[in-house]
Amino acid sequence: MPTLINKVVQHLERLERGILFYIDELYGLASVGSVHKAVAKLVQSGKVIRVSRGMYAARKPLPSIPSITVTTSPEKIARLWARKRGYRLASQGLYAAYRVGFQTQAPIRTVYWSDGPTREFRLDNAIVFICKTSAKKLRWADQTLGMLLRAIYVTNADYVELKDLHIAFYRLSIHNAEIVKTLKLLQEEPLPKKWISKLKSFEKQSTQSSVDLGPQ
Repeated sequence: MPTLINKVVQHLERLERGILFYIDELYGLASVGSVHKAVAKLVQSGKVIRVSRGMYAARKPLPSIPSITVTTSPEKIARLWARKRGYRLASQGLYAAYRVGFQTQAPIRTVYWSDGPTREFRLDNAIVFICKTSAKKLRWADQTLGMLLRAIYVTNADYVELKDLHIAFYRLSIHNAEIVKTLKLLQEEPLPKKWISKLKSFEKQSTQSSVDLGPQ
């Protein structure tokens, strides 16, 4: 057992500070049962913390302040969980609306939309919520286009002016010809009629001007 623990410790020390890992990543070191016993011992000693079923994080001290140990963040836990199980994950619509400028107040809670089950991850005083949502809201989950789409889903078109759309595209670094291409893709989505009309108006405005003026 001591030899196995040393192998596991050495493996973890080669990882980045506060890295997350699943226990099955260690099965190549020894039998499944032995690995579980070794990790349990490391958890008991405080060198490793259990953050979710089968998921752990290595504690490591900050080089500048050895008395402070770093683990990870709930956001990283959520992303590893989604990647491990093949779920899509995207920041919620309210955050997207804040990110593109449709609203000025950032959400208080950290929430992600996913096609996986609804759940939450806690770490110390931080918490991340995972909310199951429809596939249409997860389109282009890892792209800037997806960020704009999620912002649209949670925002009433009546409260968005064409200049707000201009700012949104600027913030997402979507410029010139890419704007028209993005607008056409958005208009193919099952959006409310008012949003389709708004997007068409902005497309008309965009095609009439070839100059990217930045935020208005």
